[in-house]
Amino acid sequence: MKKEQSEQKRVCDDVLAILDAMRGSRSETAEETLSRMKIVMERGRLVLDKVSPRAHEALFSDRALRDRFLASKSACASFIMSIDIRRSAELMLNARSADLFAEFMAGLCEELRNLICDRFGIVDKFTGDGLLACFPEFFSGEDAGYRAISAAHEAHIAFAKRYRQHRRSFCTVLAETGLGIGIDYGDIRFVQIAGDLTVVGAPVVYAARLSSAPAGKTVLNQRAYEIIAAHYGAFCSTSEIELDIKHQGRVLACEVKLKKRSFVPSDPPWLNPKKGGGMSRRKSAAEPRQGRRR
Repeated sequence: MKKEQSEQKRVCDDVLAILDAMRGSRSETAEETLSRMKIVMERGRLVLDKVSPRAHEALFSDRALRDRFLASKSACASFIMSIDIRRSAELMLNARSADLFAEFMAGLCEELRNLICDRFGIVDKFTGDGLLACFPEFFSGEDAGYRAISAAHEAHIAFAKRYRQHRRSFCTVLAETGLGIGIDYGDIRFVQIAGDLTVVGAPVVYAARLSSAPAGKTVLNQRAYEIIAAHYGAFCSTSEIELDIKHQGRVLACEVKLKKRSFVPSDPPWLNPKKGGGMSRRKSAAEPRQGRRR
């Protein structure tokens, strides 16, 4: 019943978004309107389910933005975040029933999805015991890196809170469970595989490997660390950590934690097109971000 209601709500949201987009551009031809509606029906869902509702109208009205997902043949720079629920098998075995475990996991994954989308990240896929997300600079904005580590910070808090609330769903409460989060930076591509939109590229692989970090830790690969440290060093602390990575052996990575001194990232360009008109050139690694402070 809940699933049917959720699907009905999504359909209604799509219809409203179409109507809003049509009202926002009365000069377009009937053919252009039908073409945009066809995108929604046939391909739009590939993107819409993965992003914040605040991006839906932009995706309807901005073909160039939409094509970056659906038709681009070029790579784009992005932060990749892989979340792994550590000791997920033990969690499942300790659950008092399959239904209670499913309820816990469904609620957790939905909460993680929302906090990522709220920070203009893109939820690529759920992996069974975690999820994969990305923060491309063309979509998440020039502060994509901060949005990624902020989402990771909130994800750890969300897991701890939900696990505390659902202790009665488990026979034994594990002390060493939580999220291992790996973040890498580099060029990725959006591709359609088996009817779904997904990201591919080396950063995806390394972020996934780094998510084997201990529960409660967010770990950056080298390129991600260089950008985060250079642009947001005043707002986060970093320290070296050694990990035993599958197919890689022992590697040095960097654990990152947000400080209480927070940073307000700039809006992505598509959110306020009249103000920006395109994404700013990224500052050099030696030049720190100033940004807005809370």
